[in-house]
Amino acid sequence: MITTLNKLAARCWLAVLLVFGCACSDLFAQDTDWPTVGVAAKITVILPGSELEGRPLFDDAEMVVQVVDSFVHGDSFRYDLRYQGFEPGDHDLSKWLVRIDGSSSEDLPAVPVKVLSLLPSGQKLPNDIEAGALPYVGGYSLFAILMAALWFAVLLGMIFVGRSRKKKQPKEETAISLAELLKDRLSAAGADEMTSAQYAELERVLFSMWRRRLGLEDMPASEAMQKVRADEKAGPLMRQIETWMHSPNRDNDLDLGTLLEPYQNIPASELESPGGGK
Repeated sequence: MITTLNKLAARCWLAVLLVFGCACSDLFAQDTDWPTVGVAAKITVILPGSELEGRPLFDDAEMVVQVVDSFVHGDSFRYDLRYQGFEPGDHDLSKWLVRIDGSSSEDLPAVPVKVLSLLPSGQKLPNDIEAGALPYVGGYSLFAILMAALWFAVLLGMIFVGRSRKKKQPKEETAISLAELLKDRLSAAGADEMTSAQYAELERVLFSMWRRRLGLEDMPASEAMQKVRADEKAGPLMRQIETWMHSPNRDNDLDLGTLLEPYQNIPASELESPGGGK
């Protein structure tokens, strides 16, 4: 009798463990191997509240998170996420998600992932090379200085003599438009020849420019992004970049000329990132 009860109890515990395992796999499923630094990986997760999207990127971001697809799941959403880490260690993907409606995402549960290092454990970095003085051997240093001075004098002579022989003609500098600067990048984006990080960087610098031009700098980033996407001039290209980032399907008949029309009269110098690049 005791043996029969023990077998029955063991079967009950096994059933509980199977149910718990199925529930966990439905809530949070991903590949068994963690990605290394710079390698993209996918994960599926159910998160409560209104719909989410990837947080806009900034300089030196240690993680890129994109919402590939989302499905209604009761009062929550089921997300297919693509993430790419640039720093090894443990990360929480929920920190890189924001709500589309602009409400707070602080109540999101943690979505833990790991990013593995490409370097072996205990790797030691080489010592910095210390600069040393050039030894004075056989007059080589003095000879090198004299030859450099002679070469520089000849170069100056060639420059000034050449200028004196040329007729002075005023040169008109034509500023390149932002449309010309963006044309090659958008052609590469439409052909799916850009990485996820490059799509995100293009979206970031355009958002920064339009945020400044529309006077939205004092507004929270998520709310400002909604305003930019709804703008008549800024919206079409910003929405198209979002489609390129999150949709695997490409529109081969896309008219880049129409997308670039609002940028014809904007100088390329306005497309400046906080780091000073273009």
